[in-house]
Amino acid sequence: MFLHALRVAAASLAALTVASVSNAQSITTSTPNNGSGGVFLDLAPVGGALNFNAFATYYSSVAGTPVNVEVWTRSGTYVGFTTSNVGWTLSQTVTATSAGTATLSPSVSLTTPILLAAGTTTGVYLHAVTAGGGIRYNGTGALPPVITYSNADITLTSNTTRTGAVAFAGTQFTPRTFAGTIEYTPSNVNAMGACCSATAVCTFGSPADCANSGGAFSGDGTSCNPNLCTHRGACCSTATNACTLSNNGGAGCGANTVYQGDASTCSPNICPQGACCNDATGVCSLTAPTGCPSGSTYQSNGTTCTINPCPQPPPPANDTCAAAQALSLNVVVQATNAQATGDGTEGPGGTCYTTSPTNFNKAVWYRFTAPATTNYLVSLCGATFDTVLSVFSASGPTPCDALVQIGCDDDTCVGGTDNPLPGPGTSALASVVPSTAMTAGETYYVRVASWGTTNGAFGIVVQLAAGTTVGSCCVSTTCTLTDAANCTGTYTDGGSCTPSPCGAPVGVCCRGATCNTTVAQASCTGSGTAGANFSTSGAVCNAGVVSNTPCCFADYNKVGGITVNDIFDFLGDWFAGNPYANTGGNGTPTPLSVQNIFDFLTNWFTGGC
Repeated sequence: MFLHALRVAAASLAALTVASVSNAQSITTSTPNNGSGGVFLDLAPVGGALNFNAFATYYSSVAGTPVNVEVWTRSGTYVGFTTSNVGWTLSQTVTATSAGTATLSPSVSLTTPILLAAGTTTGVYLHAVTAGGGIRYNGTGALPPVITYSNADITLTSNTTRTGAVAFAGTQFTPRTFAGTIEYTPSNVNAMGACCSATAVCTFGSPADCANSGGAFSGDGTSCNPNLCTHRGACCSTATNACTLSNNGGAGCGANTVYQGDASTCSPNICPQGACCNDATGVCSLTAPTGCPSGSTYQSNGTTCTINPCPQPPPPANDTCAAAQALSLNVVVQATNAQATGDGTEGPGGTCYTTSPTNFNKAVWYRFTAPATTNYLVSLCGATFDTVLSVFSASGPTPCDALVQIGCDDDTCVGGTDNPLPGPGTSALASVVPSTAMTAGETYYVRVASWGTTNGAFGIVVQLAAGTTVGSCCVSTTCTLTDAANCTGTYTDGGSCTPSPCGAPVGVCCRGATCNTTVAQASCTGSGTAGANFSTSGAVCNAGVVSNTPCCFADYNKVGGITVNDIFDFLGDWFAGNPYANTGGNGTPTPLSVQNIFDFLTNWFTGGC
């Protein structure tokens, strides 16, 4: 009778408490523009107590990919407690399904709702522990996010995140905020029932008292007579080593968990765990033995990812400047820098970022030979991570040792709406150099790197800068491709240099020991051992048989200047009847004579060319 009266009174008080809570059952923050890892948030009821039941957020993996998320909690704010799990409790691990990097995932329910007591703040840490499926978030150094959201029921504060697939590891960033929705319901904190301790001791009390003692509340109206806690034990996740307690044996364990037996505990954690190595990428994640997916290899129980034990794939072929991959105008190249080893020290530091090279990693290299003298755009927009892009001119016999920066960018891309958009992602931290001047025929070097520890897929493309057109530029008979501003001769917009619109060059054709004024440059070729070149120093042939201007008769093979090989080559062609051995002739077939030999030797000993 006493218990019945107590429950009636508690129910009446609970009704008053629930009535003070509005109909709103969720709070939504922002959309993501950054990140991959985990996010901290503080949840504080405005009025009565609430149950945190579910959440929806964004993930870095492709749509349809399962993602395991660890849910950590602590009494009080997370601020000042983001570097280790000391003071935190791993409440549970749930499995979400990614909807893609820019689409809110379906809501995932918590196995055990988390009580948000009235007048208190509860720190929550959501961290995706599936490699490649990190939680995305909002905020960049250049675009600080809103960090506090509230409605009539709850206040949510979030401004800190960590990268990577291991909770409390990776790089910490702030200000960054949770992107997504937190779902909640009013909590009947005046309920009374059985509270089971970790040692299966049963006491009667409220959910709040039970939570404060570290126990598990069995439900409103439950009793300790008979003892409900005799089947209390640990449940181990088959995907991670997350350990939760059940008050009802195996029936009380959540999906994808295994009951460890009555009186088993989670302190210390008895769930097996070890390193799971992705065979393709070498990425290490901690999982249960059965949680290591296909395409990965489980190392053994007790192994860790603190020092990565996974065999690493070889670095990309363009890991260094000397091995830079060629780019062509308007051709998109898809790539990843996940296995790159460059640490940012090769090549000059970029002027578009101010941090040390320790925050500048995984560089890969490209080279581009400009087809025309004009301004070019180099874009990484659509990259899936925070990039740094540098463009260099080169000089000297070893170009990679003589680089000069001509363009640099860190975070200019908008994220998903850029034009062009060569990459597969939507990061607002990707890079584009919108316009930099290049000279036709010169080779330029492009460095693509990560800022911080992030890395991933990207696309790269070189195009003409916006508003730029090129054409043929004729200076005398020489044709080059350029824009109007860089042409010092006659410019034809859209014109080509193949064939040349600038007229034939004026000169003479020198073949062996002959000279001809009527052979075009394109047809000026040798035969036998007689070399050929087209001299533009004049339009008139040599003044006599013994002469080396404009054609150098003595340089018969036209290789390396006048050498003794020219004598041997001349004599070989003379005995073979090659008309180019007719010293002083025009190269047309004609009988040769001994005088040709004397004339050639006279030119050879005279030299002068």
